Amino acid sequence: MGHSKLKVVVVSALLTIALMLSICYVFTSKPSITEATYQELVDMPYIGVEKAKDIVNYCEINKNAHTDDLIVINGIGEDTIRVLKERWK
Repeated sequence: MGHSKLKVVVVSALLTIALMLSICYVFTSKPSITEATYQELVDMPYIGVEKAKDIVNYCEINKNAHTDDLIVINGIGEDTIRVLKERWK
């Protein structure tokens, strides 16, 4: 194989890898907890109506919140945070 053909093969392989990684990222990245809807939260284990309201209110005020930040909400502990992290970041 000539030098220019090898170069084309290597570039093509690198582009294919980059595309595959991009696709994996899109399908595996989690949305922010600030994007969670009230109903999605109510349907989660350990949450319920009151905690869902508290989470939505907290996220409206703290637009850059992460699930770990929710520990400051009364009634939310490590188990709740763990469950929320399965769905949101």
